[in-house]
Amino acid sequence: MKNILLITLFLFSYIGVQATHLIGGHLGYEYIGQFGSNYRYKIILTTYTNCDASSNIPQPEGPDLTIGVYGHDVQNSPLNGGNKSWITDAVISLVDSNKIDPNLSGSCPIGSNVCIYKGVYEGFVDLPLNFNGYHVFYERCCRNGSIVNLTPSESMAFHAFIPSPLLPNTSPVFTDDPVPFLCVGDTTTILNTAYDADGDLLVFSFVTPYNGFANSGNPAPFPPQPTLGWNIPNVNYAGGYSTASPFGAGGYSYINGSTGLTSYYPPTTGDYVIAVEIKEYRNGNLIGVTRRDLQLLVLNCTANGTPSLSPTLGSTSTEYSVTEGETLCFDFGYDDPEGDSVTLTVNGQIFDPNFVNTPAVVN
Repeated sequence: MKNILLITLFLFSYIGVQATHLIGGHLGYEYIGQFGSNYRYKIILTTYTNCDASSNIPQPEGPDLTIGVYGHDVQNSPLNGGNKSWITDAVISLVDSNKIDPNLSGSCPIGSNVCIYKGVYEGFVDLPLNFNGYHVFYERCCRNGSIVNLTPSESMAFHAFIPSPLLPNTSPVFTDDPVPFLCVGDTTTILNTAYDADGDLLVFSFVTPYNGFANSGNPAPFPPQPTLGWNIPNVNYAGGYSTASPFGAGGYSYINGSTGLTSYYPPTTGDYVIAVEIKEYRNGNLIGVTRRDLQLLVLNCTANGTPSLSPTLGSTSTEYSVTEGETLCFDFGYDDPEGDSVTLTVNGQIFDPNFVNTPAVVN
């Protein structure tokens, strides 16, 4: 009788700790090749977890997670059709985890009490030929309890679309970890830089985050069988908030569809959720869809002016184009209104020697 009681208590405890810890993440894949009659993909899930004192699960789950793979049912329309039929499950394992420390000086306390843990999971799956492609799906409950713009206890779901293996494709890769700190009453820009190994055209947009089918009573369900209900349920916004207005009245959000660069103006402090979707186009056809789910932390910040491009140090243009085989060179520099030391970092496919010969260089 004592053993049964202990097991029961453990199960209730397990259910209880599944809440208020998820911050965001994204799901991607890499085409490996054909093996016999099947096609192999590497599935890659990146999660961000709240690890401060309020979190019930301060570190990534592990060591293994189960992802569902489903067949698409309509040609040439990755986001349409009916329920998706289950093909198989894929087990992915935690291969890397680390705490994301904000790059703050000793005199800057903003964000120093925020704790974010990153987890990266990988695994392989062999899939039979499907002329219409595949859907990859994973979900968990619940999101961080401090979120302002969603109703309480919303879940989080990750999804990616893979085209037919007859059109080999690898999903875009985000080159940066999200820096989720925004200052209240100020405009902040955040990169969502991504590169595509196949050279596909990438189009970025804001979308409503997924809620999925998990809930506080069933926080860690196995992938749905025999079908994945379509469409995947979206989150429920709290009153006064929406995809177009994630910060409510007086707020502002903008995304550059070509680069993924986002700008935000939050009028009040708090934690807010947004989602950035990437659509891949090849020869004018939509072939892949993935997204990044992100929680933004709006804080009271010490007054600090934003560095600006200086006309005395070079060009103030922010967009350039160059034809293959030509060389583009220009000077530029920044002025800081308080005279602070400014460090410039760069990223993107154009700086990667594995993709560009010769890669761009900034001195």
